[in-house]
Amino acid sequence: MTFRLAGAAASVVAVTFAVVALSIWWRFDKDIEAASARSAQASTLIATRCGPIEVQQAGSAVPLLVVHGSGGGHDQGMAFAGALAQHGIQVIAMSHFGYLPSALQMAHRYPERFSALILLAPLAYKPPTQADSAPPMPAWAEATMMRVIGSDFLFWAALHVAREQVIKLVLATPPELLTAAGRQERARVNAMLDNILPVSARTDGFRSDTAVGKHLSPAPLESIHVPTLIVSARDDRYGTYASAQYTASRITGAKFVGFDQGGHTWVGHDDEVMAEIALLLVPVGRP
Repeated sequence: MTFRLAGAAASVVAVTFAVVALSIWWRFDKDIEAASARSAQASTLIATRCGPIEVQQAGSAVPLLVVHGSGGGHDQGMAFAGALAQHGIQVIAMSHFGYLPSALQMAHRYPERFSALILLAPLAYKPPTQADSAPPMPAWAEATMMRVIGSDFLFWAALHVAREQVIKLVLATPPELLTAAGRQERARVNAMLDNILPVSARTDGFRSDTAVGKHLSPAPLESIHVPTLIVSARDDRYGTYASAQYTASRITGAKFVGFDQGGHTWVGHDDEVMAEIALLLVPVGRP
């Protein structure tokens, strides 16, 4: 009798486990399907000499080319800057990985195509003699992050069971800032995190940016002569504050907007950042 009860109990456990596993996989599959559809929404492919580039556009008048951050694409760029289309700005968001920091290089190489430059939490060069604004990411943390972003399932699972750690590690933002933030700010940052899925489509870019970011060389900042806005937060765990300050100090007339808190996603300051961008761009585009 005891053996029968034990066998029955084991069968129930096995069936329960199988049902739970299937339920989890079904939900994961549905979420990835929705994420893939969302990431391709409203985009077009443009043929260039360097190959096809995916682009999404909104608004009209003053053109703003949006270069997304790591873990993003045209969808991240539009999610961040799309609201600027209401301020007389044509937002052009593209998927573009592996050229950190590409905006600086373009401003240097093609100055005739620029009327202004905006760098938000930029991972840029600074001299080794200048103090870091954040300690380097420990090797184990970087290895964990790279493992997680290499798998749609692992990243999806981490969002559900260790979301605060993903915010801290991947978004380089203190998670407690979101707890204290307003609903709109929480929604913005959570959407930024969720929209990294499908991460498998972005993994190569993540790895490329991470590798390039470790070996940055000085940029010809003195050659940039356009109105420039640079924004960062002191508690950005990627340490962009120090390099942003240095970059601003080397570009003539650059405006540096620094926050003590906000992390890599400038939590609590999005309205201020958007207002600074609109103030810089709209007058430039007016006759």
